[in-house]
Amino acid sequence: MKLIDNEIINRYIYYLCRYIPYDKKELAKDEIMDILQRRLPIAYTDKDIKDELNRLGNPYEIGLKYSNKGNFLLNGKSYEIFISMIYMLFSAGAVSLILFFFNYFARMSKLGFFEILQTIILTAFMLALIPSWICEKVKSTKILKTFMKAWSIDDLYESSSIKHSIYGIIFVLIYSSMFFILQLYTKTGNIEKSTYNIIILLFFINVLRDTLRISEDSTVSNIVYVAYIFDLLTISIFAILLKFAIPNIFPIRVIIFMNIVDILYMTVNLFRDKNIISLRKKRKRENRNRKYKKIDEDK
Repeated sequence: MKLIDNEIINRYIYYLCRYIPYDKKELAKDEIMDILQRRLPIAYTDKDIKDELNRLGNPYEIGLKYSNKGNFLLNGKSYEIFISMIYMLFSAGAVSLILFFFNYFARMSKLGFFEILQTIILTAFMLALIPSWICEKVKSTKILKTFMKAWSIDDLYESSSIKHSIYGIIFVLIYSSMFFILQLYTKTGNIEKSTYNIIILLFFINVLRDTLRISEDSTVSNIVYVAYIFDLLTISIFAILLKFAIPNIFPIRVIIFMNIVDILYMTVNLFRDKNIISLRKKRKRENRNRKYKKIDEDK
């Protein structure tokens, strides 16, 4: 078997590349493979590979040397995510402006074109920046936590990153466009300011959900459960708003549908990767038992 096909090595490389900039991933992977090829015996075993990877150390720590210096409030991959989200949200804003013009032209006179454009640009920028900054803090906290305890190759469970496709981009563009239309609809209508603020908050948590998902690059991370909560919260609050605060316009129906699709997508992934989840729970249980045993022995 080739080294590149070894599942243990793939796990290590996955965690090494998880938080580093996209343009550095291949370099990091090639350097690790080169080290292993030089150090491993010709007739290597899985034990040899584990021993060598344990000697190399925590992949997150090695990954730090591939991270770029900070840009603005963000570092490396988080900055790249911010730029990607800016492009997607600006594109969604442009689509929403066209759709709003054709569907609610009479409302545009209440604000004016330039004020509407300013609203979209400011919203897109803040919704790209703040979630990316949160991702940066989540990443930093997670990496620091791994430095505070003994590390082993057995602590790594996943071996492949999320395959991002055009469908994921389309998903973000659709729900973002609908949220922008809804934002403009409430801003140009006789609707309570509190309702407008709730809609912006729902827009924020949906963008945060996908930004965290891109940053974590995992279908079984604990972020998945946060995404479940955000989806269910969005559906529930819109159900309440439809009953008491806003009319049943098409952007709301589309957003609810997209949240339902997202829940189904995550559920399928969790069932597919249930072995990884079981392994992670087992490893955590073993670590917890060892910790309690050590405490008892110290007594």
